[in-house]
Amino acid sequence: MQNGHRLATAFFVRPVAVVLTTSVRDRANLESARGSLLLVFTARVHDAARTLVDTGASILIVRTRDADGMLLDGFVRSVLQRAPRLIVILLASAEAAGGSDLLALQRAGAVDVFFDGLRDLPGRLWLLAISASRRVRLKGFADRAVKDLSPLLGALVYNVLARGDVPRNVARLAADVGLRNVAAAERMLGAYTALTPRRLLSQARLLAATVVFDSSLARSDLIAHELEFASGSALCNLLVHHLSMNRAQLCAAGGSEYVFLRIQALLSPPTGPRIVRSDSP
Repeated sequence: MQNGHRLATAFFVRPVAVVLTTSVRDRANLESARGSLLLVFTARVHDAARTLVDTGASILIVRTRDADGMLLDGFVRSVLQRAPRLIVILLASAEAAGGSDLLALQRAGAVDVFFDGLRDLPGRLWLLAISASRRVRLKGFADRAVKDLSPLLGALVYNVLARGDVPRNVARLAADVGLRNVAAAERMLGAYTALTPRRLLSQARLLAATVVFDSSLARSDLIAHELEFASGSALCNLLVHHLSMNRAQLCAAGGSEYVFLRIQALLSPPTGPRIVRSDSP
């Protein structure tokens, strides 16, 4: 069992969570997550905002109001505008369920609520940490992939790889990176790589799945549901189509690192050395 635990956590990156609260009880309750999250506690909004930047945190945990009684929906909305992938979790009393404060924070972008007295708080925080760790690892792969690419091409590739756990089509991708249309994305990738936008998106989805495979023994259908694949079969078919492998064979070959190196090779131009000086949409 110990070997299995090492296998499941070998690729786990412990995410940083900034906790904005003045409650001693909140601090005590959240200490149970010390094994899965790096917790940084702060009592003031301006301190929390600065700490998010300084630590590169991927999680923000807040009460609905700050120490002065101010509703934090504006703060949550502003940090999500600057960091759209930040995970925002609310701490709330059971009596607050359905209330206007909770609704305002959820509309601002909070993705979940942990009510006081939650029995499985360590388990919920572990699942949260797993999700955040996946995003941290995908960003790490994206950083490596764009190191030798030109700025415009690098921005496109980074956006695709860092967000591989979210299903998108080529039109949505073009809009997300500010290209005029799908044809512009196709021209950019076609000029400098051996990839089409559609294939790059598929490779990014494959990378996200293998990042989860690296750190989880969950069934493929559960992982497919978590990553919004149509079904477990759709995920397995993606492996076979691109790699001619099943999940066990992929893990034996090196998992996400193996998939990333294949993507990196495909990011080279069809012929000749990689072009890094200029590109145009």
